[in-house]
Formats: sequence, structure tokens, C-alpha cells
Amino acid sequence: MRKVNYWKTLLVVLCTGCIFAACGDDDDENLFTGVDNNFLSFSLESNENVWKATIIDNEITVTVPEGTSLDGAQASYTLSEQATVNPNPSSVTAWGEEQQFTVTSYNGTTRTYKYTVRYSAVSEIGTFILNSQADVDALADHHVTVIEGSLSIATVENTEDPVINLNGLAKITEVMDDITIGQYYKGENLAGLAKLEKVGSISMRNNSSLTEFALPNLLSIRGELFIANPAENNITSIKCPQLTTILKQCYIQAPNLKSLNLNSLESIPGKGDNSDGDGTFSLYGSQLVSLDLPVLKQVGKKFTLSLGTKHPELTQINLPELISCKEVSIGYADKLETISLPKLSTLSSFSITSCAKFSKLNETIAPSNLEKLSVSHCPSVTELDASQKDINSISITYVDNNFVLKGKEEMGSYAFTGYQLPKTEGISTFASLTVTTPLTNVEISGIKQVTGELSFQATANVTLESVSMPDLETVGKFATGNDNKRCNFPKLTRVTERLYINIEKTVTDLSYLNFKSLESVEFLEMYGSRNTNITSLEDLLPKLKSSNRISIRLFTALYDFSLFKDIADAMTEDAQWYVRTCGPGTVTLQQMQESATGDFTPDN
Repeated sequence: MRKVNYWKTLLVVLCTGCIFAACGDDDDENLFTGVDNNFLSFSLESNENVWKATIIDNEITVTVPEGTSLDGAQASYTLSEQATVNPNPSSVTAWGEEQQFTVTSYNGTTRTYKYTVRYSAVSEIGTFILNSQADVDALADHHVTVIEGSLSIATVENTEDPVINLNGLAKITEVMDDITIGQYYKGENLAGLAKLEKVGSISMRNNSSLTEFALPNLLSIRGELFIANPAENNITSIKCPQLTTILKQCYIQAPNLKSLNLNSLESIPGKGDNSDGDGTFSLYGSQLVSLDLPVLKQVGKKFTLSLGTKHPELTQINLPELISCKEVSIGYADKLETISLPKLSTLSSFSITSCAKFSKLNETIAPSNLEKLSVSHCPSVTELDASQKDINSISITYVDNNFVLKGKEEMGSYAFTGYQLPKTEGISTFASLTVTTPLTNVEISGIKQVTGELSFQATANVTLESVSMPDLETVGKFATGNDNKRCNFPKLTRVTERLYINIEKTVTDLSYLNFKSLESVEFLEMYGSRNTNITSLEDLLPKLKSSNRISIRLFTALYDFSLFKDIADAMTEDAQWYVRTCGPGTVTLQQMQESATGDFTPDN
């Protein structure tokens, strides 16, 4: 018995030791260190609403609808095991303000959290028409931040309760359609719209009370910015410093404007709907000294300081980043000296009008090849150097009297109006040439070819007596006119489209027309005004050999068409030959071809 008890006692001791050993090992592995110092969850409860926070890194953010008051809300939260927080959220009542909380772990390490509240948009659908101050103030009670519709302000007169401020709109950040500010708004500014970030379009017409148009947080306009005011308006400042995009157009009519801040505006691309103004920047009159759009890169269609309105103080236009714009049109800025377009390489049309001091034409258009260039009433412009660029159409009107057009051998169309005749260097060919002058006698040398139309015109109250191009060899179209002016083209051999010769009824001889070298005319058209004196055209066109079409009318004394006999014999269609109301009356192509000589003089 004793022996058995001994072994039992030994076994119990060994088992107990093993158990204690095992327990000791487990405690070593699961010893609580207390290093965590985290907010695991956080929420606020107010008026039976529970707002759960997002916790990212060291920031706790509670999002509530705009207009929600969190003052006095109760906080619920969980922390890491055995961690503490200071201050205790239960002691905080100003939950509408930023707070700082320090969480301390069991082992004493700390972590600081920042609490903020973010207000989400409260939207309403509809058209809001606010024609009284009471209407504006009442909208504030809706806590609306986004209007899914349009907003109309003071478009109808209200003498009893006019709209004098927009403070009731202070929470609005977006109007999806249009904002219209009417002529009956009596405020001097738009301070109540300071939070506006996005809008469909914004327009203001005929308002004489506003002095400052400022929308400091406006980022984008999906339609147009349209400010159109009468001459007596008082707007002196337009400020939209954060505005980056106007999709359709920017139209500003503010003749007393002294300050324009669109310093973040990058693009006015246009909607592509081909409507008037789509993709345009237009400034109608201002008192600006400098027009600066420092980051503007794209204007879909046209940038214009519109003609007929004045910019009397403007000295410079700076568009340093503009890359894409089809048309630039500048007008009526007498003090303007500089137009900076250093990156604009896609320009198709440039025009400048009535800018007395502007002279830097070559520098302005240096980066661009152009479809059209027009310079009008800019007396300081002395030269256009187009020798290194392509310009399809050039119009120069009343510039410096010594203006010179320098170009490549072959140029596009050229229209010149001035007190002196056009001077050219390096050019022998124009696609077309139009000269309008107060001079009575015109001679232009050095030009050998005008592939299109050649035209000479006199200014008002002037009679053009003679035109001469002694070096011209080829022309597309030319008309002598019915004014009996002398035309001297001694080297002209070819007319590729149409030569129209108009002879007055009283003319007795054609020696005032010199086409002595002309050999080929695609279409020769002669009109005699029932002239009874001209009996032969032999001396007018002595070398004519070919023509694809001839029309001769109203030379009642003309019977002799022998000059055209060989030409007529080569024709194959009746429409190529037309002779009416001449000496024999009508001469058909068949009659001409059957005639031995083409002379239908009686008894010949």
C-alpha cells in the first residue's frame, strides 16, 4: 500500500510541474504590451441623426449636409485597448469647428488626430426667380448649395423691395443652368455669390448700379460669360481670378472697365454649334491700359477687341501662352503699341484697325502663316515682311505713305488702298491685285503676273484717267471699265480667264487701250454701248491668235470680224461664239465659219 501511494504522489507532482511550466510559457508569449493609440471608430449624434466619421491616417472627418448645426452633438467613439484620449470628446460641444485629440497608448506613446467637418451639397431642382430682397433672403433658409436649374435675379422692377445684396445666396457653389442678373439689381457688387464655383452661364445686361463684377471662387462656366452694359454703366472691375474655362464665349461690354482679372483662364474652346459668338473672346470698349491673359492657351474661333468701340488708354495686349486661335481682330486703340502673341502658330486671320501708334506688325505675326491679313488706318505701319511666310490674302488700307510689301516671288491676293501707290520688293506674281487710289494716274511696275483678278478703283470724287503695268505678262481677269481710262499693258500676252472691254458710245478710236502683245484670251467679252464709230478691232488686238469664247455686243458700225476668223474656225460649239447687235445684226458661228474672210461689210 505504501509503495503504491508513493508512485501516485510522484505522478501528481510531475503533472503539476508540467502544467505550471506550460502556463509559464503561454504568459511569456501573450504578455500585453499596450502600444496601440488609435481611434477605431467615431460618430456624432444630433437630433436623432448619426453622422459616422471617416478616419484616414491622423484625420477624422464628419460629413454633414450644408446648413447642419453640430453644436451640442454627442460623440461616440472607440479606442485601442487601454488607450486614453485628451480632451475627452464628451466635453466638446463645438463640433462645427476643427478639433485636436491626443490618444495615449497603454505604454505611454501618443498620437494626435485632427477632427474636421465637411459640408456636402444640398441641391434643389427648379428655376429660382428672385425679384425682391425678401426673395433673396428667403433662399438662405433652404441651405441650398447646388441649384439644378436656373437663377434669375432682379429682372423685374420692384420699387418697394429692390434687391440690394445677394447675401442670401452665400452658400451656393453651383448653378447648373444660367444665372441672370437683371438691370434692376441695385447692389454694387456680387459678394453674395463669393462661393460660386460652377455655373452653366452667367449674364448681366443693362445694369447701371454694379461697380465690381467679382466671383473669386468661380472655376468653370459651361456656357458663356456675358456682360453687356450701356455706356453709362459703372463697372470698373471684373475679377474671376480662379476661372479656368469658359466653354462657349466671353463677351464683355464695359466701356469704363479699368481692371480685368482672368488670370487663370486657359480656354474658350466653343461648343462647336456654329452659333454666333461660339468660341470667342470679345471686349467691347474699355479703359484698360494693359490687357493681360497670362495663361490663355485656346480660343476656338476669334479673339476680338470689337470694331466700333474704343479702348483709348490701351497700350499693350499680352497673350503669352496663346497657342490656338483662328482669328484675331483688334480695333480702335489709338495708344496701342504692342500685341504679344509669341506662341500663336495656328492663326488664320489677323486684322487691326484704327490703331495710330501700332507699328510692330512683323513682330506680332511672326509665328504664323495666315489665310488673311488686314491692316487699316494704322499710319505707323511702314512695312510687312511676308518673305518667309504664307499669307493667302493681304489687305492694306491707309498706312504709312512709304509702306512696302516685301514678299516671296509668288504671293496671294493683295488689296491696297492708300494715298500713294503700292510698293513691293521681291514679288513678281500675285494671285489677285486690287488697287484703290485717289490718284488719277496709276503705274505699277515689276509685277509680271496676276493669276486672278486685276482691278483698279478710284476713291470718291476722283476720276481715274490711266492705269499702266509695263511689266505685266499674264492676268486672270481684267475689265477696262466704261470710264475711257487709258490702259497700258504693252507686254501682256495672255488672259487666262476673262478680258472685258467696255467702249463708250462716243469713242472714235481705241488707241487709248494698249493690248498690242496679247495673243491668247480664254474669254473675250466686248461691249460697245451702241457705238457708231468703231469699224475695226484689228489695231486693238493685232496679235490675238486664240480664244475659247468670244462675245461682242452693241458695236453698231462693226461689220469686220476677220480678226477672229481663224479662232472661230477652231470652235466646235455655238456657245463659244456670240455676236449680237453689231453692224450685220447677229453673226452666228456657222455664218462665221462659212464666211471666207469673216468680214460682213456690205458689198465686201
